[in-house]
Amino acid sequence: TPEQIAWLVESTETAAWANYYRCAPLEFARKVGIQVQQAGSAWVTLMRGVDSWFFNRINGLGLASPTTQDALDEAIGVLTSTGCREYTVQLSPLAQPPELERWLTARGLCFRSNWAKMYRDASPAPSARCNLRIEHIGPEAADAYGRIVLETFEMPAVLLPMMSCQIGQPGWINYLGYDGDRPVCTAAMFVSGDVAWLGMGSTLSPYRGRGAQSAMF
Repeated sequence: TPEQIAWLVESTETAAWANYYRCAPLEFARKVGIQVQQAGSAWVTLMRGVDSWFFNRINGLGLASPTTQDALDEAIGVLTSTGCREYTVQLSPLAQPPELERWLTARGLCFRSNWAKMYRDASPAPSARCNLRIEHIGPEAADAYGRIVLETFEMPAVLLPMMSCQIGQPGWINYLGYDGDRPVCTAAMFVSGDVAWLGMGSTLSPYRGRGAQSAMF
């Protein structure tokens, strides 16, 4: 059903994002103030030292069970109590109760954009046309992987330790694409039970249009 699909998509991404933050190197996590906390049925992930809506999120709100205004205030409070001003709530169209969007607006949040999330079953994927070499990598390639993600998404250099911290960790499978011997593209997969989340797809600008993401994903 649409409700079951929404739950699988959102809960797996929430689990991936929370696990990703927990993979951060201890010194880096202390430096930027990484925090992962459950608030009701939602999960809050934040970096106190990085005031960015992309890295400070409330995920899974109103999906496992209908949320309440108290639970919403608890989740927002986790962020604001640290001084965080820029954050996002990733709200599924099926989140409950129906008043949730109105509650967010009343608390000063406004609509930013829609993110499309695609899903598929576990049947064999069709082959993709790609003239790059794709490899499953381990920690030995973490630096190259991290630098590609950092450059592609135009993130500040201080976040480099975070870009590849999940490589080699339980549940994570990472890929690096090469043009000859040069690393040029990345992708990650987080496996949670029978479901997997795919993300961190990035390709350096000169190498786009060659099927890298189709091949990796």
